[in-house]
Amino acid sequence: MKKVLTFILLAVCYLQSVQAQVAKKVIVEHFTNTKCGICASRNPGFYKNLSNFPQVLHLSIHPSSPYSTCLLSQQANPDNDARTNYYGVYGGTPRLVIQGSVISANADYNSANLFSPLINSTSPLEIKIDQYKYGADSIRAKITITAVAANSLPTMRLFVALAEDTVFYKGSNNEPQHYDVFRASMFGATGTTVDVPTTIGESVVYQATIPGKTIWNMDRIYTLAILQNTTSKEVIQAEAASPKDNKTTAVQSVDSPADFNIFPNPVSESLTISLEKDIPAEITLFSINGEQIVKKAFRSATTLPVNQLKKGLYIVEVLTLEGKITKKVIVE
Repeated sequence: MKKVLTFILLAVCYLQSVQAQVAKKVIVEHFTNTKCGICASRNPGFYKNLSNFPQVLHLSIHPSSPYSTCLLSQQANPDNDARTNYYGVYGGTPRLVIQGSVISANADYNSANLFSPLINSTSPLEIKIDQYKYGADSIRAKITITAVAANSLPTMRLFVALAEDTVFYKGSNNEPQHYDVFRASMFGATGTTVDVPTTIGESVVYQATIPGKTIWNMDRIYTLAILQNTTSKEVIQAEAASPKDNKTTAVQSVDSPADFNIFPNPVSESLTISLEKDIPAEITLFSINGEQIVKKAFRSATTLPVNQLKKGLYIVEVLTLEGKITKKVIVE
């Protein structure tokens, strides 16, 4: 009798744990290009398939290869290339990554099996996005990750993107509209490290601000968040705001992210980076093709040796909780 009661108790605890979990949002990252003829032939079927799964989140990313003159790629480089390299799919379009897993280039984009096996998955974490737009000047996102069930998940990466829900532009492949276009990342291509909450009701909060750009239609910009396993890249949870979501505050304007200085530029030996504020930050050095060269955390100021790098143009990206700023540097 005692064993039976123990079994029942364990079963009840298990069911309560399962019931406490929430639906896991499915996210497809769609690597495409406005000059890609194959994309033009495969994307309509893909979008028709996607429309049958309104609960699936979508982000389109425009890498510079194989078409470096793609306008949407140029408008968000190196973020587009860095995210493409994150999954190792740089060099060809179209490609799909679903829930952090790279889908075969030969997959049937019209097949419901791309999404249907994933729809009923659950997660012990939920994500809430508070989005604040300050006219055309900037957008701030507050990401709250809450444990809805006890868990022992490892350290995660939080990737936060700004996307434009529709861009009206006809490239050489004659696609007239482009959906959920990746415009910028708030914490870099690989995201920021997150020690996820493990106790029910516990939360962690991350926020950042990005200045708006004149090429964006701010009325169509929204925030999308992806929480994924650091090693496997498996998506644990995702969420997206709506372009119409806009929290109101008493603040009418917002400071731009902390600026930084780099010197000397051009540089041949060692590059010094100094923030204008004494705050913690993360610096990433990218090649002009979006390849990550080095990443390190620092506060106030740091140096990077560059004497082993090939001569050419590089991108310096500095990320703080206030947002992200990128600058170019020439190694000679």
